[in-house]
Amino acid sequence: MKNEIWQVSVFFRSSGRENLRFKKKDVCNKISKFFYEVDLDDDGVVRNMFWVDGRGRRSYQEFRDVVTFDTTYNTNKYSMPFAPFIGVNHHRQSILFESIYQRESDEDLRSINEIPHIKTRYVIEVEGRRVYTRSVFAFFRELVLESTIGSVREIERDAKYEVIIKFHPFIKNWIPDTYAVEVDIPTERFFCNCKGFECEGLLCSHAIKVMQHVGFLNLQDHYVLKRWTKDANVVSKITSSHKMLEIGESQQLEEHRIATLKGEFNKLAVIGSKSAELFSRMKCRIDDLKGEFVETIESDKESYSVSDEIPCIEEVPKKVYDPYVSQCKGKRKNPTRFKPTADVGVKKRRRCKVCKKIAGHNARTCPLVIGDK
Repeated sequence: MKNEIWQVSVFFRSSGRENLRFKKKDVCNKISKFFYEVDLDDDGVVRNMFWVDGRGRRSYQEFRDVVTFDTTYNTNKYSMPFAPFIGVNHHRQSILFESIYQRESDEDLRSINEIPHIKTRYVIEVEGRRVYTRSVFAFFRELVLESTIGSVREIERDAKYEVIIKFHPFIKNWIPDTYAVEVDIPTERFFCNCKGFECEGLLCSHAIKVMQHVGFLNLQDHYVLKRWTKDANVVSKITSSHKMLEIGESQQLEEHRIATLKGEFNKLAVIGSKSAELFSRMKCRIDDLKGEFVETIESDKESYSVSDEIPCIEEVPKKVYDPYVSQCKGKRKNPTRFKPTADVGVKKRRRCKVCKKIAGHNARTCPLVIGDK
C-alpha cells in the first residue's frame, strides 16, 4: 500500500501527468486491480482525486455492512479534505478499505494458531471459541460471563421471561435493572429488549442466560454471523480467484494461492513443533514434496510460466496541473481536523470538587457544603 500512496503523491509533486515516469498501464500491472480517477476543471487543475486497490475492493465485498465516510480532515497545502472509507473487519478492527491486509493477516494467523482460555464451562462459550476470531471471542466470552449474573423470572412458560440484575460485580454503582426476553421455542430464537444482537451481531448476556434456563446449551448457527468468524473472508477470496482466473488476472490469483498455502503450512508448523519426532517426520515430508514439485516445474517450464501483464486501457495524455494552493495569512498551521457544528461553541462544564457532579455549582456553593453549615 505504501507504493500505491507513493504513486499518488508523486502525481502532485511532478507538476502534471506528462512528467511522470510511469503510465496508467504500468500502475495496473504493478498493483493488481488498482484504480484511480482524477477530476479536472476547465484549466486542467485537479479538483478531486479518488483511488483504491484490489484488496480494498475485495474487503468491501466482505465487510460492506459497516461503512463510514469522514470528510473532516484537512491534511495538505491545497486545503483539500481527505475522505477515507472506513469499515470494520472480522476482528472488530477499524479498517481503511484501501490499506487493510497486513494487520488483518497477522490477526488471522493468531486466530488460527492461538487458543484463548475460557471463563465458564458453558458449551456455548466453547463453541464460540471454535468459530469466532480471537478478538471477537474475547468480547463474546465476557458476555457469557455476564450471563452468570442475576436471576430469571418466568412470565409465560416457553414464551416470556425477565432477567433481573440487582447487583453487578463488574460495574460500580450498578442500578438494579430488568430485561425482557421473548422466546420462540420452535425456531430456537430469543429476543431481548436491549437489542444487543441487533447492534453488535452477538448474543447479549440476557438472551444467553434465558437460553441456559430453558435448556438451550448450544450456540445456534443463526446467531453466528459469518462476518465475525475465522472464515469470514475465505469464500469471497475463493470466488474472487475464480473470477480472476476467467479474466486472466494471474498475479492476483497467484497472491491468493500463496496466502492460502501459507495458512495451511502454518497449521502444519504448529503440529510439527509439538515434538522432535513430529518435527523430523514433517521436515522429511516437506523436503520430499518440495523436490517433487520443483522437478515437475522444471520438466515443463512453459506450462507453469505466467505473465504478470494485466490488460489496461491507455488514456489519451492530457496536461494536468496541481490543485490551487490555499491562501492564508501568516505561517501555515499544521493539518487540523474540522470541528463539527455540534462541537463549535460548546463550553466544557466543570465538575464540583465536593460532590463530583456536573450540576452547575462549585465547591463553595455545593449543597453538601451548605447543608453542613
